[in-house]
Amino acid sequence: MHRYILGVGLAIALLMMSGCGADPEVQLAEISRNTVVYDEIIRLNNCGGKGDSDHTATREFATTIEFGAGISAGYKPVVEGNISAKYSEYRNTSKSIRVVAPPGTNMEFILRWSDDVRAGNVQVNGKSGTYEVRIPISVEQILSRDLGCGITSSGTVISPSTVPSPNVESRPSGITISPGGAFSPSGNWVWICTGDFTITRPNGTNVALYDSSAEPTGLIVVLEQGSRVIVNAPWGGYCEPFAQTERNAGIARKISEMLSAGCGTGCKAVNVKEMDKNGSVLNDYWKP
Repeated sequence: MHRYILGVGLAIALLMMSGCGADPEVQLAEISRNTVVYDEIIRLNNCGGKGDSDHTATREFATTIEFGAGISAGYKPVVEGNISAKYSEYRNTSKSIRVVAPPGTNMEFILRWSDDVRAGNVQVNGKSGTYEVRIPISVEQILSRDLGCGITSSGTVISPSTVPSPNVESRPSGITISPGGAFSPSGNWVWICTGDFTITRPNGTNVALYDSSAEPTGLIVVLEQGSRVIVNAPWGGYCEPFAQTERNAGIARKISEMLSAGCGTGCKAVNVKEMDKNGSVLNDYWKP
């Protein structure tokens, strides 16, 4: 009798152990691929330096995963492993560039990056999520200039006793989207886009926004920080990054710029669409 009970208990324990250790079923489906070109501004303040001040900017293979409801965050390492295996030929890819500010200079550099961006859907035990892979392609320095050391950005004259130590400030610059091109937002910025656009959601569905042949008006698209959408611009456009604290002022400035320019077709009102990170419209209003 004791042997029978021991055998049953051992069998149950083995079943429980095998069930707990099972990996989730993961399926990946790539739905889009775009080459994204964007600029980054690097500032090196070396006004008080005795030698060169340098900074190396680097982009590496990176993945972003967003789980829908019902998917445990504990599965993330498993999904990352599946993505890494799917894109194994790229996972060691990186691009770097070094910029140097000589002593007594306050240098500004503009770098132009190019990324291969793959987006897709992920299924974990039947539950849906999304993923994005960014593969750096190239980087080049397209501009460098000395901003001067006599005045700080706030307009304060620098004296020897208040010279700042070398520092780095990084912020992406605006992105011009050529006709028929596309743009994937990146970084913790609110992106405000002007032009004619359609938006592709992470699941591959399109959100029709504006066709310039339909009516003479202007459109401003405001994308939340961390947006996971792709901005498609059949007739071209422009996207500019703003910090969250600059959001409302940025919208107001863009509206003013478009109205004063006539939107290219003599428009007298601007349609503003504020969208969440997945491309759903949060606010939709007109500014005459």
